[in-house]
Amino acid sequence: MPGGKGAGFCYGRAVGRPREPLAVEVLTPLLATWRATRVREWSQARGDYYRLWQLLDAIAERFRGRVTVYIVDPVSLPGVLRITRHRIRGFPAFVIGGREKYTGWDLEELARRIERRLAED
Repeated sequence: MPGGKGAGFCYGRAVGRPREPLAVEVLTPLLATWRATRVREWSQARGDYYRLWQLLDAIAERFRGRVTVYIVDPVSLPGVLRITRHRIRGFPAFVIGGREKYTGWDLEELARRIERRLAED
């Protein structure tokens, strides 16, 4: 075979095939499961969701077609498994490419980590 063993493949992926988008999983308590007992708590939750929505919108715009964002409820079984596996202690938490985690609100730091994972693949 010309080119030796594995010619036509690059790290197990066929050359010329489009790459799958990088999965970014967002673990955050869903508004439907939020049981705020005070108006201030409810107001804070709404503010956090608006902030998260803006962050996800910016990520979707910046990485259009290269990243797929999944929202995972941390009280669901898949959410509990991810929290345990990645030792997540705060929200919002982002699992990038199934390997790296980031907890926080900093758009630029999250974007740097996503860029680094995209460059590795």
